[in-house]
Amino acid sequence: MAQLIEAAKNELGTLVFEWSIGDNRADIHIYERYDDEVAGKVHLGAWGANEPDFNDMVNIAEVTVFSKKSQELQTVVAGLAQYLCRPRWL
Repeated sequence: MAQLIEAAKNELGTLVFEWSIGDNRADIHIYERYDDEVAGKVHLGAWGANEPDFNDMVNIAEVTVFSKKSQELQTVVAGLAQYLCRPRWL
């Protein structure tokens, strides 16, 4: 997991990549923020290569994406994002 986190933190356009683990040692919360939609898509592309390793360690229960909701982004996160929201400031 440490390698995956370090790789994500160092991707071009990553502004924030933080994660925490619950007291039950089972719940993980990951907060990611990217410079723009392009950087987010770069991360998702890299994540695709690491997905099998990541999914061996966790079960993704919920994903929320805050973005302008471009058609391209909706396609990229289809099946992954349960919530796709446009922040008021965008």
